[in-house]
Amino acid sequence: MQPILQKLYRAESMSQQESQQL
Repeated sequence: MQPILQKLYRAESMSQQESQQL
């Protein structure tokens, strides 16, 4: 995977985790 795609994927996963915590 390209680093850019990795960053986007991580950002999405992090946002999902935050929304789940809320």
